[in-house]
Amino acid sequence: MIERVYLEFYLTYHCNLKCANCSVGSPYIDPTFYTDFEQFKTDIDNLAKHMRVHTIRLLGGEPTLHPDIVKYMKYIHESELTITGVNVATNGIALKTMPPEFWQYIHKCNISEYKNTGINYEKLYEWLDDNNYPYNKVHELMRDSCMHDYWLENYGEEWVESAQGPVWSFKELELYQESKPEVAQEIYTNCPSKDTVHAFNNGKYYNCGFSIHRNIHYDSMGIDLPYDFRETDGIVIDNDFTENYYNLINSKDININACRWCKGYGQKTSEISDWIPHRQLTTTEIQEKKK
Repeated sequence: MIERVYLEFYLTYHCNLKCANCSVGSPYIDPTFYTDFEQFKTDIDNLAKHMRVHTIRLLGGEPTLHPDIVKYMKYIHESELTITGVNVATNGIALKTMPPEFWQYIHKCNISEYKNTGINYEKLYEWLDDNNYPYNKVHELMRDSCMHDYWLENYGEEWVESAQGPVWSFKELELYQESKPEVAQEIYTNCPSKDTVHAFNNGKYYNCGFSIHRNIHYDSMGIDLPYDFRETDGIVIDNDFTENYYNLINSKDININACRWCKGYGQKTSEISDWIPHRQLTTTEIQEKKK
């Protein structure tokens, strides 16, 4: 039986913030829900035949915007797939609007702090503490992670404290150009995400979440890609899943087409440039880049 620390599931792609360095492209994505609950249940049940994970992490976009988030959380909580339960990756804005059932089924809220957004995180943490609601501060988790020293050395304390990743730390136009094969291989070889940040969606399992959301991001901006990464990447969750899983994670050669439209996650590469400080996009900036 395969065992993993966690798996990710993208519950939404839109968000209530408009961060310039959003890896999912949420500022450009309209409030549309791409998930299907029945398919989600099937995926959970089929994965449970092959693996156990400590937690399923719901993320987005902003997952608390999904009207049926509790339904997803309940199914995870009651499934055989997870050992601990469900975590929700959130900016925290909507937490006070969550129903009691949300807190009944959650293991931890992983809260990312976003500066210069008008959010009073100290008051939010005080409210969570007063209600004995479980949460983690993402920037503190990063500080305790194995990548912290690398990030600190290459990107500085400001990046570590802001919970923003160097995956977005390149000149904007470079994002929309396909990398040369040797650069894509370099990105794949050095990327820690392919070993740690696995996700599932619509009957398939991926060793990078970019394969799931990259086409949605680009489509929303009117950019045509030669591939649908949801089709070309990942493996089917079927009876041969365990064998295919180990082939996937042990491959030294690039097996993620989405790497060709990524400039690396958590490590410098030959084409990466200075990282973009966190800020909120204006409505005008967003509209100029959308269809």
